[in-house]
Amino acid sequence: MASFNEAPPGNVKFGENIFKTKCAQSQCHTVEKGAGHNKQGPNLSGQWPLQKTIRHYPWLSYSAANKQEHDCEPVIWGENTLYDYLLNQLILRSTFLELRWFSLD
Repeated sequence: MASFNEAPPGNVKFGENIFKTKCAQSQCHTVEKGAGHNKQGPNLSGQWPLQKTIRHYPWLSYSAANKQEHDCEPVIWGENTLYDYLLNQLILRSTFLELRWFSLD
């Protein structure tokens, strides 16, 4: 798998549109500072790189098995981790983000 540094140049407008339609408007995330966590996922404002475990998101509904398996395994979300996840959303099996939620196509 290619690393973030080997990736072709991105299209900022396309990426912004993907985030707005697939991540923000789909009840997953908000990015407005001080907006709270009123969606299914955390507010991403000012959280880069991001290192969190399930216990940081007590309002999210994870199964008991998922909580037990992944509670102590933090993921440091940075350029490489996010790139790998966006290429293949099943790649991070050791995290709580195991579902293929959207396609970049």
